[in-house]
Amino acid sequence: MHYKNSVPSEAFFKIKYEDLMGIFYGMTKEIYVGDRSQVRPGSFWTSFETDPYLKITRSDIYGRCVPCIESLYFQIKEGKELINVELVNNCWKVGIILNSEEECLAFLYYYQEIFLSARPVRGRFGTRDANLGTYLLLFQAESETEKDILEEELTLCKAALQRPAEIFIQKGCASLYHELLGPWQAWQAYTPIQKPDLVPQLLSHIRKLLFWDE
Repeated sequence: MHYKNSVPSEAFFKIKYEDLMGIFYGMTKEIYVGDRSQVRPGSFWTSFETDPYLKITRSDIYGRCVPCIESLYFQIKEGKELINVELVNNCWKVGIILNSEEECLAFLYYYQEIFLSARPVRGRFGTRDANLGTYLLLFQAESETEKDILEEELTLCKAALQRPAEIFIQKGCASLYHELLGPWQAWQAYTPIQKPDLVPQLLSHIRKLLFWDE
């Protein structure tokens, strides 16, 4: 894995990746880690991808993410009570809750050594609030099939950790869609707003997210 610091420690795992590599299809790619980006004080994220220039990640920002967020903004701005969630149907995140940035890097390195093949992989890791002491490692998926594969792979890696850890699945941006519409498992093509009192706050949040208020 390409990272500006040394190779992450294996101390987080009770099973060494060398013991598992022969069981699976091995590594033909490496994961490249980008620069840390601070969203707000105490909240920062770092992208990773199997492309050294993070091409898919950069392309998705304006090709997928911005149009999706704009669609949500204008729907709630117009006062619609049913939200069209079509743009998030193929936006999945398979994640695991960890304790530190170092543990995120160690988990990525472990995953790389066991599972990484020709299939491109990308995602990000970081924290919404460093004071909470919890970090999220998120893998991006563009289909249910890819989501299921990642969930199986992360589950096996999790079993090798020295301590219990929780794997979770998100659809779309949790801080936007989940807050407004509730759990994704109950979403339909047009999903009713569950928390209308959050609309003003969410509109303000999206404007800041898209730098419209600068």
